[in-house]
Amino acid sequence: MMIFSCFGITLFLIIGFMIAALYNETQPVTVDALSRLDSNFELIIYIYRLFVSILSIYCMTPYCSWIIIIVSLLSSIYFLVYFFRVLPYYNTAVSNVFGSMLGVYFWVCINALLTKIYTVHGHLIVILVGVPIVAYVMQVLREKKIEWIMTTTIDKFTSDIDCLN
Repeated sequence: MMIFSCFGITLFLIIGFMIAALYNETQPVTVDALSRLDSNFELIIYIYRLFVSILSIYCMTPYCSWIIIIVSLLSSIYFLVYFFRVLPYYNTAVSNVFGSMLGVYFWVCINALLTKIYTVHGHLIVILVGVPIVAYVMQVLREKKIEWIMTTTIDKFTSDIDCLN
């Protein structure tokens, strides 16, 4: 029975990796809401999920919980930076939800670190109160990034001929 479950998990991982690697769209105008230009971000998140899952299953000591929290915090910072650098999704709603999820993940990682450092109760309330605030901040930051991209791109053109090059 263990062999079948290992085979099933391996097959699931291979299919998930192939979908993450090959599911992209080259045209920015499409009916698919989840379309994106490249798959690098999806592959990075997929590999991260595999790594943290394996680490949390096989590492059960209190020392390993520090490692998991630090890895999660550093990766959430990396994911946020990469998200704002690339803005991977074309659809506005999907991009807002995805950015909000990354912001909430960063917020949860910060609270997990604070809970590990200071043994206080009530961090769940702080997390739940902070979720809508973080989601709103992520949406505003995404809109500011798009406005910045639009203004810097338009300012580079000095004449109508420059638009053709």
